[in-house]
Amino acid sequence: MQSRTLFIFIVSCCINVIFASSASHAKALSNKQEKTKNRPDKVYVPYEKLRDVFEAEQQGVFLSYEKFQELWRAAQGKPMDISKAPFDYLISTARFSGKVKAELATLKLVLTVDVLADGWVQVPLGLGEVAVSKAVFIEPKNSKTTPLLRVIDGQYILITKDKGRYVLSLDFVRQLETKPGLHVLNFRIPSAAITTLDLLIPEENMKVDVEPMLAATTTQVKVDNKTVTSLQAFLGSAEQVRLSWKPRTEAAAELEPVIICEQFQHIDIQEALISYELKLNYTIRRGGVDSFTVQLPGEFRVTDVRGANITKWDIEIVEKTAGLKTAQILKVKLFSPAKDKYTLTVSMERFLQEEKLALALEPVVTHEVLRRSGLIGVTYSQRRLVSLKDIKNMARVDTGRLPKHLQNRRGVTAYRFIASDYGATIAIEMALPRITVNQSWMLGVDSDRMQLRGRIHYKIDRTGIFELKMNFPELWKIESIGPDTLVDDFQFKGKGKERILHILLKRENTGQFDLELVAHADRAEPEAGVDFHIPLADVKDIQLYRGQLILLLAEELRAEVQEAQQLQAIPLKQADKWTDIIGLSPAMAFEFRAIDRAKPMNIIFKIAVKPSQISAVVDRLVNIQPGLI
Repeated sequence: MQSRTLFIFIVSCCINVIFASSASHAKALSNKQEKTKNRPDKVYVPYEKLRDVFEAEQQGVFLSYEKFQELWRAAQGKPMDISKAPFDYLISTARFSGKVKAELATLKLVLTVDVLADGWVQVPLGLGEVAVSKAVFIEPKNSKTTPLLRVIDGQYILITKDKGRYVLSLDFVRQLETKPGLHVLNFRIPSAAITTLDLLIPEENMKVDVEPMLAATTTQVKVDNKTVTSLQAFLGSAEQVRLSWKPRTEAAAELEPVIICEQFQHIDIQEALISYELKLNYTIRRGGVDSFTVQLPGEFRVTDVRGANITKWDIEIVEKTAGLKTAQILKVKLFSPAKDKYTLTVSMERFLQEEKLALALEPVVTHEVLRRSGLIGVTYSQRRLVSLKDIKNMARVDTGRLPKHLQNRRGVTAYRFIASDYGATIAIEMALPRITVNQSWMLGVDSDRMQLRGRIHYKIDRTGIFELKMNFPELWKIESIGPDTLVDDFQFKGKGKERILHILLKRENTGQFDLELVAHADRAEPEAGVDFHIPLADVKDIQLYRGQLILLLAEELRAEVQEAQQLQAIPLKQADKWTDIIGLSPAMAFEFRAIDRAKPMNIIFKIAVKPSQISAVVDRLVNIQPGLI
């Protein structure tokens, strides 16, 4: 409207200027007209491009003098006044967007307002009976003015001044009107040329009635992995909008809820404790539930129950099968009914003091559930051996179905069940170490003394050990056993062939390590025979046993093998000479691989003193002089 008035004003001024400059010629023209009144009004000179010149867009308008005089007389006097705008503001667009949650609708209004009048202007926004939480001007961007809102006659009024375009962003909350089987959202709206509404309703496939409505459509979209209904509508000209829909949960409130439960059970067996973690994922259809009842194995103690909105939980012990076994019933009460999805987590434990145990895997029964299925993951410590026997209605599945933090655990197994009468027996045993022993012995024989040095290499798998044992003939006296960082103490138990050397370690050891042993024994005479029994490690838990023996002799002694049991001679160059004994040299080497504990394992040497060897050197001197012989 302003631009049209300005255009009329400019045209009027231009005409006045033109006519003012021609005023001096008005009288002369009038006289001349009288003389030439009998002449034709227009004279055209033939010109082949006349149409192109006079009909082009930028050319003027040609009219007779009489018509010009009419315009002249009309333009005399003051220019016509520019009229004032008939209204103070104009609302071009009102765009609503938001979502419904529980019994509230959270919405945002973006309003475009053009202020046409000077001074303070009141712009009705509608929005009666809503709670406004935030209001800011988006445009102009450099505006530092805070929107001023007032409530007059039950609706919000924006009070502003200064001409120009303003874009207002306003956040507000409106409570739903809930009726049996019906949700209603209504609020007042501003009078705008274009009004749109985008709304998310947290249920899928909702039919929404919109009043007033020019056009509306609903689509199904994913929000936080949940399908919701998205409404887009163009609203007609009205003072308020009314939306209504029928939630499925409330539409079926009179029906019993349908509950489906998916279980995940994690049974972790440690050396002295069994931890049982149970996660129940409920899917609730048609309404809500405010309590859950679960039957749990009676041999475990419930330590914790976790879930949203829990007001209390209790345990009730009940008898099963003529009093032979007991079960426990967990009852969980909620503050308000749970709908759609609910997760309940139960932690249980049982002390494990037995070396061997056959533990019954009893079903976890969720009451008032239409269908139940689940996944069971079993993990255990390296100190325990665990296996499932007598499996009923369970199928072993890939461990990739388990949570990531369990997939790479030692000895993990996974089972799937789809019936409520599943079961199995969990066989639990103490894990025994698996030991590999490699002995290297060096037996040194001198005229009056024998020395024994041993290097014993252990490899311990599966579980650790604190003590080592081996048979040790009573003839020998221990000088040292090391290293000191590994060995705490040692002692002998028993006598004769039953004499056992006990070596106490400073800590539990697994993996690979070496023991070094030094011992000595006296000899009665140089040519006394040597009956050497191999110091054998304790047979318990040994998986592999092997070793070598090297005989070292003094320079004056020699030896012959009189008898060897479970030892085989090998070349000296194949033997591992890992240390030296001063004054003695290697003479023979032997090895052993397969040992029969029911038979002796020894070697008897016949020792002799080498005979004396005398060497003589004769020197002769012959003196030859000149003369006769």
